[in-house]
Amino acid sequence: MKTTILITGATGNTGLPLVKQLATAGVPVRAMIHTPGKRSMVEGNTVEIAIGDFKNRVSLEQASKGIESAYLVSPPALDQVRDQTAFVDTAKAMGVKHIVKLSALGTAPDSPVGLLRWHAEIEDHIRRSGLKYTFLHPTGPEAVTYTDIAWTLAGVIGKPVRYVSVSFDAALKGMVQAGYPDWLAADLVRLMQIWSEGKGSMVSVYVERLTGHKPLSVREFFDRHKSLFLAAA
Repeated sequence: MKTTILITGATGNTGLPLVKQLATAGVPVRAMIHTPGKRSMVEGNTVEIAIGDFKNRVSLEQASKGIESAYLVSPPALDQVRDQTAFVDTAKAMGVKHIVKLSALGTAPDSPVGLLRWHAEIEDHIRRSGLKYTFLHPTGPEAVTYTDIAWTLAGVIGKPVRYVSVSFDAALKGMVQAGYPDWLAADLVRLMQIWSEGKGSMVSVYVERLTGHKPLSVREFFDRHKSLFLAAA
C-alpha cells in the first residue's frame, strides 16, 4: 500500500504516539525525524523513515514526495514561523493536499503571548496556501483548574496530590534556572497570566462532532493511565 501520510516531529510527544497508532492499525506512514540515531524509536513494518530538517528544503522535498496528508509540529523556537511556513510551501509544491497542524488554544494575531501569535501567523499562511487544513487546538469536555486536576489524580491513584501555586516571578526564575531560554520562560509566564484570567476555559464541541466520540475527561485520562501515575508516585 502506498504511503500517503507524513508525520513530522515523529519522535516527539505527539508525533511518536501518532506513528505508533497508525502503524498498529496497519496504515503506511512516513516518519520524519531529525536525528538518524532515533530511527529505532519509530521503525516498524508499515513505517518509512525520512531524515528531515525544517531548514533544509531538499530534505523536506524528499520527505513530502508522494504524500497526500501531513501532520505538522515543531518545538517552540524563535524561528518557528519561518520553519513551519517553509514546510507548508514545500509540501504544497510537492503535491501535498492536506495539512494537519498541532496549534494551541487561544491563537490570535494580537495575543500577548508570542507563541500564540506565531501559531496564528502560521495558521493564516496555511489558509492562504489553498491547501485543505485541520488546526488542532487542544480542548477537553470540561474546564478544570490545576487544583481540580490534582484532586482528581489523587482520587484515582489513592495518594495525596496537591497543586502548589507559585508567583509569576518565581515561575520565571525557576524555568530559567532549569535551563529554559529567557524568551521561552517569559512567554510561558505570559501564558500563565492569561490562563489565570480565565482565558483558558474555552470548551469545544468539535472533537465529538467530527469524530463521533466524546473527548476524554481528566478523570478518564487518569483512569486509562493509572499504572503510569502509580509508578511515578
